Amino acid sequence: MIDLLGQRGLPRWPVQAIEFIRSLLTWFHQARIGPWRAAAALLCAVACVGIVLEMRSSLIESLVFSRLTREMTFHVAAGSSPQFGFPSNGPYDLRLGYAQLPDFIRRLSSRDFTVRRQVRLSPRLERLIRSLGYAIFREKAQAGLTIRDRSGAPLYASRFPERSYRRFYEIPGLVVQTLLFVEDRHLLDSDYPRRNPAIDWKRFSRALLGRIAGLVSPHLRQGGASTLATQIEKFRHSPKGVTQDSREKLRQMFMASLRAYQGALTQERHAGRLS
Repeated sequence: MIDLLGQRGLPRWPVQAIEFIRSLLTWFHQARIGPWRAAAALLCAVACVGIVLEMRSSLIESLVFSRLTREMTFHVAAGSSPQFGFPSNGPYDLRLGYAQLPDFIRRLSSRDFTVRRQVRLSPRLERLIRSLGYAIFREKAQAGLTIRDRSGAPLYASRFPERSYRRFYEIPGLVVQTLLFVEDRHLLDSDYPRRNPAIDWKRFSRALLGRIAGLVSPHLRQGGASTLATQIEKFRHSPKGVTQDSREKLRQMFMASLRAYQGALTQERHAGRLS
C-alpha cells in the first residue's frame, strides 16, 4: 500500500491537488459558470494536474514498468533453446562476447560439441528481444576468464576492467552524491522515491523544442534529453555507443525505464542499478 501522505510514498502533492480543485470549484460558483462549462473546465484542470503530478512522481510509470518487468523472466533448461535471441552490435555486448555467441556455437557445433543447457525465455521477454534487439537483466560490471586445474586451484585469471567495486554500497557516498548532483540531481529528491530516473521531462521538452526550432535554423537546435540511465544504456547497447536518431533515443529511454523498475520502485534502489 502506498502512503500518500507519509514519508515513503508521495508526500504533499495530494493535499496540494485537493486544495487546488477546491479553490477552482469555489471560483466556478462565484463566477456563476454553467454546469457543463464548469464540468469541462474541471476535467481539463484535473487532467493538467494529473500530468504534472505524474511528471514529478512517476507513479503510473512505476506501476506499469514494474509490472512489465515481472513478466520478463527466464530460466535455464537442458538442451538447445529454439527461441533464444542474441544482441548484435552494442559495445557492451561486443566486449563481453554476447554478440559473437551465434558464431561460437556454430563453430563448436561443427566440431561435434553440443549445447547441454541454454536459457528459456518468457513470452514477454522474447517479444522484447524481437522488437528492440536485446534483453534486460542484471548486467555484470566486470568480466573475465579463470582457468583452474583438475583440483580446482586457479592457474590463470584475467578481469576487465581490472579494478571494480563488487557492490554498489562499497562506493564512497561522496562519489555517488557528487555524480548524481552533476548528472541527475532530481534523484537526490527523497520526496518522490518512485520518480523515473530514465526521463527528465525538462530536458526532454527542451530537446524537443530545440529539434523543432532546428528545422527553422540549425543554430537553434540545442539541448539533449539524456539522463544518467539513458547514457548508460547508450554506451552499452546502442550501435557504436552513439544515438543515431530519435528512434534510438526513444529505445534508450524505454529500455532504461524497464531496467530501472526491474524489481525496484524507489530511487535508493535505482541509484544502485545505475552503478
